[in-house]
Amino acid sequence: MTADSGMAAQGVWLHRGGRRVLEDVSVGIEPGTVTAVAGPNGSGKSSLLAVLAGDLLPAAGRVHLHGRALNQWSDREQACRRAVMLQDSVLAFDLPVATVVALGLVFSGDVDAFSGKEVAASVADVLAEVGLANMAERPYTRLSGGERQRVHLARALIQCRRALPPGCLLLDEPTASLDLKYQRELLRLARAEADHGAAVMLILHDLNQVTAVADRVLLLAEGRTRYWGDVAGFFDADLLSRAYDTPLDVLHRTSAPPLVVWG
Repeated sequence: MTADSGMAAQGVWLHRGGRRVLEDVSVGIEPGTVTAVAGPNGSGKSSLLAVLAGDLLPAAGRVHLHGRALNQWSDREQACRRAVMLQDSVLAFDLPVATVVALGLVFSGDVDAFSGKEVAASVADVLAEVGLANMAERPYTRLSGGERQRVHLARALIQCRRALPPGCLLLDEPTASLDLKYQRELLRLARAEADHGAAVMLILHDLNQVTAVADRVLLLAEGRTRYWGDVAGFFDADLLSRAYDTPLDVLHRTSAPPLVVWG
């Protein structure tokens, strides 16, 4: 899992507050693919993303970005190669939405991100993609939770698209604050980024969204890998019931994707 492009974690261990959070976890995020990470609350999903993003240092194991150890890249070099969208992105300043999105261009190394017709056009285009075309000048702090989520998605998308190819896009529970329409749109955008060459990883709580977007799935429980492989093998009732510690059934349908339901 140390490909020359994309990202990879190999044998990662992580402890926080004296507690083991991740135990020997490995995952690869390759260009042109979407990797979904699933698992119950407290299973280590967000911690794994934070390790990949360079925000948490593992106790053991290795993380690679474009074939080099993550710590061999400076913070700026990492930002020029991967974009991250967190669950809770705190922004205290009352900036216009367009300016928040343009921060993604600053992170990706474009020092002229706040001027120029090309930049303005790029920001307008990505805001339209996330359904915020009419909110470019609205103060960020006056948005709803779901709208703020879409602003940060737009920021991550524009950063990933300006990143040195192939860009890596890490999304932590990106559908959590969104209604059904924008959940679907977000998954479509994540899939499109991969289809255009990006290496995408996203954390999902809704297991039935996996089939809409993912090529491979990592299932975590209690900080350990319970499954890592293709989507078809993930939809196993016994596997999911053990991981989530609750009875689950999987309906395998001939004309539609598998459906996870309570057992």
